[in-house]
Amino acid sequence: MTRNIVIGTSHGSRIPMLSQDTSSLLVLAAVLLVSASALQAQDARDPRTPQRVHRLTSEEYVATLEYWEKQHPKILDVEQVGSSSDGLGIHLLTITDTSIPNADKQVCLVTALHGGPERSGTTTILHLTEWLLGDSQEARQTLRKQVLLVMPINHPEAFFRTDRFGNAAKIDPYTGGGPQHWDLEKLQYKSADKAPEVKAVLEVVDRWKPDVHVDVHGTGLQEYPVDKLGDRTRYQGQTMIEITGSAYSNYALRPWDWRVTEAMIAAGREAGYPSDRFEADAQRSFHGPVMNPIADRTWRGQPNFYTAQYGYAKYHTMVMAFEVGWEQSGVARLRGLLRIGNGRWQDEPHPRLSGRPRQSLHWPLRDRLGKDRRAASPQPSRTLAKAGPLHASRLVSPNGWPGHLLRCDFGGGGRGVDEGP
Repeated sequence: MTRNIVIGTSHGSRIPMLSQDTSSLLVLAAVLLVSASALQAQDARDPRTPQRVHRLTSEEYVATLEYWEKQHPKILDVEQVGSSSDGLGIHLLTITDTSIPNADKQVCLVTALHGGPERSGTTTILHLTEWLLGDSQEARQTLRKQVLLVMPINHPEAFFRTDRFGNAAKIDPYTGGGPQHWDLEKLQYKSADKAPEVKAVLEVVDRWKPDVHVDVHGTGLQEYPVDKLGDRTRYQGQTMIEITGSAYSNYALRPWDWRVTEAMIAAGREAGYPSDRFEADAQRSFHGPVMNPIADRTWRGQPNFYTAQYGYAKYHTMVMAFEVGWEQSGVARLRGLLRIGNGRWQDEPHPRLSGRPRQSLHWPLRDRLGKDRRAASPQPSRTLAKAGPLHASRLVSPNGWPGHLLRCDFGGGGRGVDEGP
């Protein structure tokens, strides 16, 4: 039996798709992720009743991943890297052009550690995946130059069943449960048996040692009391202030180079979506223990150690967080981030030269300040060449990544990302 499938777009319009077997309904149902930006879409019969958003099921999600892998075997590999305590799979999507060796590619890990209850983080990542699997010139270039590690649902128990931050052991995968669950001196997570969601992410980080880890958050039902959840569907128009690059709960979860944040904000703004700039928009300075007497006049954020910072602490991975109210905005800002990995960074003198040792560092100031971290990774280690007028004197920590950067001189005034060949 066949039928004509019609899917909702992120703008609320409808596009007829080619006829598919009825089983494809499950597969393509994930595309029914209608953006919260469609504020005008309400029940025509009663304008006081908001239109409800389709709630993605576990069966639809798994079928969609299987469908994508079948349709794109040369660029997509789907792997189950863990399971929740109640047996729901935690999946890793590795997306890259496999005709090009990984040795000279940038590696970007995209997770939804609160996806989980914060549903628009997950649906944004699914929309990004659709774009990466598409045939646009920019997507193809991204897969030639990067390996995308995509984990759309890190907390399936919450996403499909509970809408709560904590797992069965009351551990939030985003925070790792707090400092008592970490041995930071040894960089070990002590509660892996109680938090398979955290364990799965840390194992992916250890395997790939990513250049960048971006964790995507958003709207959901997590603040609703259990007795108010109803059928657990969200409504059209549910949104939030969008934040790029950091988190109110942990201001240490941000890129070390503010220009990366600004590049992502600019990409969102060009698509029509502004971003909150945390302490800058609040016009406040950072807080510290000595400043307790004037705490009411400082930035409310505090530094902390969360799951995503494991990669930074161990491999000098650049970390960042997103808050997404509109899926289109999240995709635009993530694409802005990926463009940095495709081209030449602002002050770097050399573009990427395909087939030759990496001449420049696309993610700003990482490997050239320490040893090649990928010596033990599954892909061949990269040869790092000296590049341009960057001179850095630094202390190197015992695990090989730079300690304190003492001096850094740049030559030339870059104008942003310059696409290489």
